[in-house]
Amino acid sequence: MDETNYMGGSMRKKFLSALLAVLIVMSLSSISALAAESNTDVAYAVEGGNIYFEKTTGIITDCDNTVTKAVIPAKIEGVAVTDIGNNAFNNCEKLVSIDMPEGITSIGNNAFYYCESLTDVIIPDGTVRIGSGAFYCCKNLSRVEIPGSVVSIGSEAFYNCSGLKRVTLPDGVNCVFDSVFQGCTSLTSVLIPNSVMYIYGYAFQGCTSLKSVTIPEGVLTVDAFAFSGCSVLKTVNLPHSLEIIGNSAFRYCSMLADVNYSGSEEEWKAIGIDYNNEPLASATVHYGTGAQMANFSDVAAGSYCYDAVQWAVANGITNGTDATHFSPNAGCTRGQVVTFLWRAAGKPTVSGNVGFVDVVPGSYCYEAVKWAVANGITKGTNATHFSPKATCTRGQVVTFMYRATGEPAGGGSNGFADVAAGSYCYNAVQWAVANGITKGTDATHFSPSATCTRGQVVTFLYRAQ
Repeated sequence: MDETNYMGGSMRKKFLSALLAVLIVMSLSSISALAAESNTDVAYAVEGGNIYFEKTTGIITDCDNTVTKAVIPAKIEGVAVTDIGNNAFNNCEKLVSIDMPEGITSIGNNAFYYCESLTDVIIPDGTVRIGSGAFYCCKNLSRVEIPGSVVSIGSEAFYNCSGLKRVTLPDGVNCVFDSVFQGCTSLTSVLIPNSVMYIYGYAFQGCTSLKSVTIPEGVLTVDAFAFSGCSVLKTVNLPHSLEIIGNSAFRYCSMLADVNYSGSEEEWKAIGIDYNNEPLASATVHYGTGAQMANFSDVAAGSYCYDAVQWAVANGITNGTDATHFSPNAGCTRGQVVTFLWRAAGKPTVSGNVGFVDVVPGSYCYEAVKWAVANGITKGTNATHFSPKATCTRGQVVTFMYRATGEPAGGGSNGFADVAAGSYCYNAVQWAVANGITKGTDATHFSPSATCTRGQVVTFLYRAQ
């Protein structure tokens, strides 16, 4: 054997062995690094499966599609949860509820896309952004609470949320982006703040339960198809700041009867109204009457009845007790309650007379009392008296509302120690609790005999839409 060749081969083997050792070490180091990196993605157990959290960014990134309820803590493994990431719960079809902690600043694009079982969402205070398509096609979403901290709601954020009944946009949002509430066919009330300047295309297209809308002072543009197909829209309140109404913005709003415009006739004619807005042309325009956001010194933004008071004033349910006060803690009388109910029902006309000596023709509640008695909502306090000035109790108010809806069948127990089975308001209270109209005065009491205040009454009506 050639010694030179042998030594050369031996050296080569040693070199290759050394190289292999280096490569193994490097490989192990890489695996260790990958393992360390993967440890930033934490699986956190919730009902039905796991959600996934990225520790380096503070973002909820994903979830198992078997998750049914997710209660997200403020911290996971000592790291604060700050965001619901893009697509985090995308197509999580079994997700019924989500509990997000304070500290969340952003809900990402398509975060809850097609979460069709999701019913109720409270977005925590401190959240600034709701991304595009965030709740896209969440068809069973009936309630969403948006805090005042939110300044941006992306396009299609609530697209085709056909169960959504009411929305209050926070003061600070300056644009209602395209298609944000398109196809929300159950939406009966939307409160748009004075901060909004532009309502973009298709924003409310096909909201077929929306009967009235107030566009506040400061809005410059209502873009193309913004309210197109809102087939039961009867009243629109428009500001004199309005400069442009886009193509087909109110097309197919066949029931539009009244336009309350805060400016003059001359200013109305100066607005650039694009084509296919025939309902505006056929409606009666009332000049100098555009509705504004209610500003009562005794109803602060964020109070339990703030949204309800705004809705009640904007929809002609009630005004304040004077120009600067709503008197939310004042007792509501029998006459006032049936009048509020009657106005919320659209002021239906009933023939005949009321037959009560204390409710005379021409009084503010005459038509309302006539309607309430004719529909079995309430009777008089005796054969000849209605007692319109007597205050209403909480039990009476929910009973009036329950009867006005046709006394729908319910089930189970209402859970209140002070509302016994068989009492006059038992079924009504059960219905009110089941439909999120009220929760009671505490966990075990409804206080049916307590006076129902003006703030409580409009809040019950607002939630019952």
